[in-house]
Amino acid sequence: MTDAASVLAGAPPIAGYGPAAADLLSRAWPAIDPAVPELVEEFYADLAGATGPCTVLDRLTPAELRRLKLSQGEHLRALLDPALERRRALERARHVGRLHAMVAVEADWYSAAVGCYLGGIVRATRAWSTPEDRLGLHYVASTRLVTDLEGVLHGFRDVEGRQFTALAEVGRVVAHADTMADLARGVLDALLRLDGVVAGLFGRPDADGVFQFEVGIGSGIETFMRDDETVLAPRISTHSTDVTGLGPAGRAWRSGRVERSDTYLLDPTTAPWHDFALENGWRSSVAIPLNAADGTPRAVLSMYAGYPGYFAFSSRSALLDQVKGIVEPALAHLERRSGPVAGVVSYAARAAHLASLGAGAVVMLFQPIIELATGRVAKLEALARLGRPGALASPAEFLPVLGDTELLRLFELGLDQALGALLAWEREGLTTCVSLNLPATSGTDDRYVSLVAAALGRHGVEGSRLTLELLESGAIDADPGAHARSIAALRALGVRLSEDDLGSGYSSLLRLRDVAFDEAKIDQELVRGAEQSPRDALHFIHPLTTLAHSLGVEVTVEGLETPGLVEAAVFLGADSGQGYAIARPLAAGDVVAWARDYRLDVDREQPRTGLGALAAHLAWENRLAVLSVRSGLLGRGSRTGCPFEAFVGDLGTAGAETATAHRELHAATAGGLGSRAHATAWERLERLVTAASGGGPAPGAATGTPPGAR
Repeated sequence: MTDAASVLAGAPPIAGYGPAAADLLSRAWPAIDPAVPELVEEFYADLAGATGPCTVLDRLTPAELRRLKLSQGEHLRALLDPALERRRALERARHVGRLHAMVAVEADWYSAAVGCYLGGIVRATRAWSTPEDRLGLHYVASTRLVTDLEGVLHGFRDVEGRQFTALAEVGRVVAHADTMADLARGVLDALLRLDGVVAGLFGRPDADGVFQFEVGIGSGIETFMRDDETVLAPRISTHSTDVTGLGPAGRAWRSGRVERSDTYLLDPTTAPWHDFALENGWRSSVAIPLNAADGTPRAVLSMYAGYPGYFAFSSRSALLDQVKGIVEPALAHLERRSGPVAGVVSYAARAAHLASLGAGAVVMLFQPIIELATGRVAKLEALARLGRPGALASPAEFLPVLGDTELLRLFELGLDQALGALLAWEREGLTTCVSLNLPATSGTDDRYVSLVAAALGRHGVEGSRLTLELLESGAIDADPGAHARSIAALRALGVRLSEDDLGSGYSSLLRLRDVAFDEAKIDQELVRGAEQSPRDALHFIHPLTTLAHSLGVEVTVEGLETPGLVEAAVFLGADSGQGYAIARPLAAGDVVAWARDYRLDVDREQPRTGLGALAAHLAWENRLAVLSVRSGLLGRGSRTGCPFEAFVGDLGTAGAETATAHRELHAATAGGLGSRAHATAWERLERLVTAASGGGPAPGAATGTPPGAR
């Protein structure tokens, strides 16, 4: 049987590699080598008629297309190199496959090249040697082209495998991130592990609609984020009327959809950043809007790749949609939990805050908390500031910058200063306690318990003199077991625990029930609302206080910024109070002098402010409701013992209408405290009292209180 017959019978005479294959290729090389440029041109001519491949080619500059054709010719020559081994062919093809996946060439497009190049080789060697040699050569070529395709497909799978790994890492980050900084940094870290991605940014616009990129990683990012007029990269805007708002990030913010620039250096919408992108290897980009549940954009995740069309690859586009779906709920949760500390911070400010913390430039101010029954200083809350005296940043400014590691360091420095101040005050004759906020991340981080134990031992302070205030934390719900262990460990140290922001949401009530707190703080937003809507706010504060007391939990009302609020807290039965009407945050050295001069001057029988009088009446009503079951007083509308009577008396003739309204309110109690008549009477009295109230000096406020901010 001839060699040709063997081939036709399915028994090839030679393998694709080895001496026989090398001999055929060496002898055919003079016919093959000159034909390579023509084969490449024919291949790209065929691609020009296919929609998908044509789109990829259109993303290239003329110079890039020329380089691509030269590279393709070199690859074909290497594929037909007589000395090529199969192992080396697979390695090379695998690398080629990864590169093609970077520029969004789909695997099925590449497979079409096998037939194209084999047909070209057949045509180039149609007059070469004998029919038997030609059949053998064509078999060798086809074998090598199939090997090439095999390696290329492995390369595509490599890229997709890394995408799955990145997506899994994003999911892990979302599950464990307790701060905005950790979420953004973790997601960017995961995505920058993808082959081809060179940089990433997480940003939110400021009040002027200019993006402040709070976290960035990769090539050129430090320069890009720097607020410096020498940088040739203008800030990105959200406005369509601004040329800097026409790129992917600005479009994504306005549309709420993922927006791409597949040819960054050719895209007119990215023109303001072309020079910067060329210098840093940015060839394509994508902007992923992170939206609230109602579709409102909250942040934008921007990614930059070193290949044109990188984010157009089908599986990568699907990956970005999945990332968006995973990160959005986590971002919304952190914003809800963080409240005002989720604000936008410029890169320059962010760098300054982190530098201050790194240098240990933490200053603790101390705001007094007084016992409302005695006026005695119950404790002082330690409030962190960053920077140097005269240029201190408040928590609202620096907390959005901090991740888990930075929060732990801030707590360590703050606790050390607070316990040191406690001992210094004691040496001056003031024996008291301190409280300190625990970050939301502390509930599942054993390092906090270790820090507290070490600090108490180092300073020789009893645990009962330290109160730790626990902020709302998603970690409680995510890992209740770990949180319970942390609480138990702190209790074993004798530390008192306080729930911060009681009344801020339903979850705070559940924690009050489920966690053995010693104290709870009424959310100051409820307290501040008392000035605008006294009845609504007071009707929240009183039952929250009663509920906490029924569970054996002491109550502190924070945000007491007016004399009326101080009186209201007293009449509503709170244990302690804190706020500007008592004292602003003090430097540690000013605390003893302030405590020596402070006096709480509140008459528990006769309120002197309108808000205090309304609170006194509300407390009287609720006591009356309890007694009415046995005494029937509610039905008779008695005013006996209501402190509001004394307040009306102080108004003189000007209080006649208010006195009438008060009598009508008492009469309306006959219909029940929840009746329509009772609510109407309350509203009328509230309007009159609010209109008549003119304020006054803060009860017991000491003069010369240093200015500060909570």
